[in-house]
Amino acid sequence: MKKILTLIFALILNGCAVNQDLSNSVLLSPGLTKQEVMDIMGGPPIQSDFERDVEEWTYCNTGFSSDAMLALFFYKNKLIAKYNYRVSVSDIDPFGAGNNFDVSCAKYIRRGTYKVPQEVIDIRVKFVD
Repeated sequence: MKKILTLIFALILNGCAVNQDLSNSVLLSPGLTKQEVMDIMGGPPIQSDFERDVEEWTYCNTGFSSDAMLALFFYKNKLIAKYNYRVSVSDIDPFGAGNNFDVSCAKYIRRGTYKVPQEVIDIRVKFVD
């Protein structure tokens, strides 16, 4: 009975997980349009944010102990930078309390080893009020 419950729980978690294929990110290069990026990545990002003339898209793939994340940065509709990072269980639940568990990596964007690429910082600095 315990094995059956474990299997059901695993299937439920897997069904809720985000499994975007990040392997095609090696085909992305600066200058691609948003549509070209979506075509290469196989669809839209899980989230899109806009800050100081730079749009950031996030793709992710939920893992068991960490999530693989891909941040893509666009300026004037062209890809200018990409950054792969990871968010681990310890990043979202540092005390191991188990209270922060959620299989949706959309909640953990910009955490873990996230960094903004220098070319994005340079553009955003131009638009500081």
